[in-house]
Amino acid sequence: MDKFNFNNETIVITDPCYLIRHVDGYVVDIADWDECSYGSRMDRVGFTKYVVDRNGYGDGSWPVKNIKTGETLGEIWADSGQTGIFLLDDILRYNPMYKNSGFKGAVVLENFTGEIEWSIQMTTIEPPDFIVEASKILNRPIPYEYRTHSVNSGLIIKCNGVCGDTPVEFKVDFNHVTYDFADSDED
Repeated sequence: MDKFNFNNETIVITDPCYLIRHVDGYVVDIADWDECSYGSRMDRVGFTKYVVDRNGYGDGSWPVKNIKTGETLGEIWADSGQTGIFLLDDILRYNPMYKNSGFKGAVVLENFTGEIEWSIQMTTIEPPDFIVEASKILNRPIPYEYRTHSVNSGLIIKCNGVCGDTPVEFKVDFNHVTYDFADSDED
């Protein structure tokens, strides 16, 4: 688990794909998207303080409600399967047009002072018993698709602090298993 502290900063929680500049107002600037390694290295396009990771679920939207006040803070959207925390100042320095987006698909915490916990749950997927038994009986290795894998099964974001004088606390749990073995080595 990582903890990030903010002191009177406006932060935006969203998928990094929504922050990338657009060409002709509609199409993502592919050169910038490639330069920042598809959102995982936003420092390459000038961001100074951020965190990004796969959310463990993929694309979707997650409503966020302030536990302290009951107020709906917004929704976190994902279209690249990632979620991140960014400083609004960095976003507007890189992409001044973002302010025209209405911050759709983002939770914006203005003048936030507090802590955000960022943790990734890992799930180990074991091969089914019948595959293990069949491999023993047939004296053959377990097929690749049934081997043990650890997968990111969910990003959890916990927030506790204040926005100005308003207490803010929420938890967003992207706790769904994704079966994505694309980064694994095959035999």
